[in-house]
Amino acid sequence: MQAVIRKAHANGAATAFTKGSNHFGAAAHFAMMALPNRMIGFAATNAGPTMLPFGGRKRMVGNNPMAFAIPAARKRPIVLDMAMSVSANSRVAIAERLGQRVPEGWILDRSGRPSTNPADGAESWRVPCACGGSAHADGLSPLATARETCVT
Repeated sequence: MQAVIRKAHANGAATAFTKGSNHFGAAAHFAMMALPNRMIGFAATNAGPTMLPFGGRKRMVGNNPMAFAIPAARKRPIVLDMAMSVSANSRVAIAERLGQRVPEGWILDRSGRPSTNPADGAESWRVPCACGGSAHADGLSPLATARETCVT
């Protein structure tokens, strides 16, 4: 990201793509690197299929996290760090380790029914989307995959 920021200073804008990055932690960490330079930052990656498409029964949609960081003159910056699923995989894994249930709507069992048992999440499907479980993830997720894989 530092190289992209240097190039943006020199050219007015810059973009970089990385092939095979998949999981890279919190996307906001990278997007926010642009803020001290009064630049808009964007960071994203694609991921393998972990979610059902809207109305589907087979994993075909990646979680594809992304983040935007937009500077503000006198106020705090606008930072959005999101992925396509209702919840992060790590929150389901933590609930399973602690023997806790997850809220209904986070995961589906192998039959495609809503489940609150985090153990179902490992072998089943994540629920799209951060946009309320609608077809939005079906539109955003393939775009993210195309952006990250076709360009590199």
